[in-house]
Amino acid sequence: MAKDENIFIHDATPTWSGFIYQGEVAIYLALHKICELRDEGLTQEVIKSEYRLEVEKGEDIAIVKVNGNYRQYLSIHQVKNQKDTSIYKYKNPLIQLMLEKGFWEKRGLGNPEAFLHVSNRVRDDNEKINQEILNWANCIKEFYNSIKISVSKSIEDFERDNFYQEIKEKMENEPINLSRSRYTALIYKVKKSCDDKKYDMVIYDLKSLIEYLENQLEIKNIKEKVTLYQYEDKKFYCEGIGLFDKITEQVRKYKNNDKNISQGQYEYIADRLLHYMRGHVLQRHRISQKGGNIKAEILFNDFIDI
Repeated sequence: MAKDENIFIHDATPTWSGFIYQGEVAIYLALHKICELRDEGLTQEVIKSEYRLEVEKGEDIAIVKVNGNYRQYLSIHQVKNQKDTSIYKYKNPLIQLMLEKGFWEKRGLGNPEAFLHVSNRVRDDNEKINQEILNWANCIKEFYNSIKISVSKSIEDFERDNFYQEIKEKMENEPINLSRSRYTALIYKVKKSCDDKKYDMVIYDLKSLIEYLENQLEIKNIKEKVTLYQYEDKKFYCEGIGLFDKITEQVRKYKNNDKNISQGQYEYIADRLLHYMRGHVLQRHRISQKGGNIKAEILFNDFIDI
């Protein structure tokens, strides 16, 4: 696997096409960013040509700036539409955000803000959430450091049974839990070598895992500064039924609250934007089924034109 390959890249449009909530979040984020950039004084031409929405590539959603060969991730977003109200139920997406945030920074592709969007209010307060995220990051660092130490030690024959058991337990309780085939295969190989009690193979497989953690996950650069997304109403969640209203408000904001446009017309524009997003995902689904190349990016130009 090449060092610069992005292991986070995946395409989930075969299932994503059913996740209407995620598409609505994507539209909201694009409109919010367009209004923000305009308010900062950027021209419409720059906004239309240099900024884009990336869906289901590295993260569920990302906002990217591209100018020639210059590419910068401004924000990355995980989206979960589920009933859970405990931050522990969102551990895996938050860990992926931490890893990917560090991944992009290490590769000179920006220092993106990283957010988790939820549809139900998480009952834990922000202080507890931030502490848990920090704890998870520290557990990952400890896991990495512990296996580094394991391969550096020389284990005598009479100690090896305990060594195998210790390493297998580390693998079974590994804190990353990344859903990528290469990662899960590496974890499995270490456990299998421990079961087979092949010391040289255990060390070899651990070194392969370490190389993956360092060169593909950029584990040493993990960033714990990720958080729940806060909407303009100051809430850290948004139910699906409320997203359409939020999108409509962003359309109104983009139109400078033009009183000559009726509420029905604002809603019509919002609905057209959502229809466009659903069409984009369905088209990607059809192309992927045929084995074609899939374009994950949508220029802000497309949203502004609508």
